[in-house]
Amino acid sequence: MAGVSERMIMLQTGHKNIAVLRRSIRAGSVFRENTAAAVGV
Repeated sequence: MAGVSERMIMLQTGHKNIAVLRRSIRAGSVFRENTAAAVGV
């Protein structure tokens, strides 16, 4: 979201596997892209 590369995120978080990192990023997007919040529910 902030334009940081996956490699840099992995260095910071200690992730060793890109697939696990991507699952974490996708899970976090649930909170950013919450449809209910967008409509005020």
